[in-house]
Amino acid sequence: MSEPQPIATVIDVQEASLLADADVAPWASLLADEGLVPHAPDGRARLMISSPNLRWMGIRFSELIVAIECGRRESSEAEGAFLAAAFSTNRMLAWMERAFFRTGYRPARIGSRADPSPGFTLSEWSRGAGDPPALQAERAQDDRPRRVIDDRWSKSVFLPAGRQFHVTIAGATEVCAFDQDRDIWRIEPSPRLPILQRLADSGCRPTEWRVRASALHARSKTVRRSH
Repeated sequence: MSEPQPIATVIDVQEASLLADADVAPWASLLADEGLVPHAPDGRARLMISSPNLRWMGIRFSELIVAIECGRRESSEAEGAFLAAAFSTNRMLAWMERAFFRTGYRPARIGSRADPSPGFTLSEWSRGAGDPPALQAERAQDDRPRRVIDDRWSKSVFLPAGRQFHVTIAGATEVCAFDQDRDIWRIEPSPRLPILQRLADSGCRPTEWRVRASALHARSKTVRRSH
């Protein structure tokens, strides 16, 4: 089956991402109402936490996205990912995402960088710029083994209420293990950012950094999910 045609393509995206694993139960309960099941081949749910810096229509902004690999049935390979939470530093673009794409984006303070120490932060929109972030991840500057791959992620992104769109993310990607001793991973759950409580409750544990200095992001229109 051919991939859906993109309606928006952004190039030269700088992105710091983490792959993580977590207890299955809290995520299975989230997905159950959507008729989806977590992809957990080793007994742990697989999460993607990504923070890209983008420029679209002349507007510069940052996002932070939490997604869980899943499918409509258990399989050896994830069919796609469910968009559990999404945030943007641009209030207008967050509104457009909700109104036109039904993606649930919310405005928030986000700090994201792909170099020299990749990482990201997330804070409530109402918090001051100098307040401690509610979520923080940062890779230590060290000489751990790294490799660069020509990565391409092109799959469905599932949304609530039986909707989905298709995303392609492609580009040279620096990959290395998350160092539990030296890298930073800190969560301070906030009632206005409920996704952080779910991350904490599920024992979310980062496993791998994926950093892109110049990536392509493309997405299709939002459609009803096929069964």
